[in-house]
Amino acid sequence: MDKEVKASWERFLNPVSLKNNIITASVHSMAFEMLKSSIEDKIREFFTNGFDENGPLVSDDYKLKVLKLNRSRTYASLLWLKQHDAIDDADIEVYERIKRHQ
Repeated sequence: MDKEVKASWERFLNPVSLKNNIITASVHSMAFEMLKSSIEDKIREFFTNGFDENGPLVSDDYKLKVLKLNRSRTYASLLWLKQHDAIDDADIEVYERIKRHQ
């Protein structure tokens, strides 16, 4: 095995750095999922008209005005926010950059 390749694997598999890398990746992944969930949940809650024994009562407007914008609930929510001037294309691009690093 090439010395550089071996050294690279040894650095990668070093218990201290490996642990730190796994923790960092886990925190980043969790933060991204929280962002995604927040985007989806806040828009859905906006269209909630109360609760029953099964949970929130989401109006039909949510399907007609949000979910129809994209097959992805997240992107549909982002597009709905953009339609209402809450965010712009630059904000969606920031989301895309975060997603690529996830």
